[in-house]
Amino acid sequence: MVSRRTLLVGGCILLPGVAGCLDSEDSDEQDDEDTDAENDDEDESGLSATDPDARFVSTFNLDDATDQTADTEEITLATRGDVNDLGSIEYNEDEETYSLGVALTEDATDTFVDELEAVDGFDRPDQQELTVHGDDDELIDSYVLGAELADAMDAGEWDGTFQITADDETTLEDVKDKFE
Repeated sequence: MVSRRTLLVGGCILLPGVAGCLDSEDSDEQDDEDTDAENDDEDESGLSATDPDARFVSTFNLDDATDQTADTEEITLATRGDVNDLGSIEYNEDEETYSLGVALTEDATDTFVDELEAVDGFDRPDQQELTVHGDDDELIDSYVLGAELADAMDAGEWDGTFQITADDETTLEDVKDKFE
């Protein structure tokens, strides 16, 4: 039986329609005013990671994972430096979970898709695990890719946005703390 957390990927992680969840139109003006001064010294992304090379999202080759003789190596799909924007932490009362919207840079989005394609992730999307990492490469959570998202990625329609979910708000606050 697939866990509820695992199924969240189809509904809220890496869903192409999540882009609107990152910021509402009402908050855009306030966000612009708050970050104008900060952005003068920053690059186009608006965010800078405290450790840009730290692994943020990874996966593995399913064929290697099922082959007892093969060495299964985690493949980095995105680093913290690949993050272009973070939304606010939201609470979902129905699921009793917290979520944080993430947007990758355009280049990182392309690399993310290319790496998944290289390990045939779109062939078995309901088995392809994506892992989100925190401090010292600790596991925040893992999700399955899911058919709907895999199809969007394969068709070039994914915009690089997704949501990380957690049972407690502190976990997601720790993620946000890794960015300035």
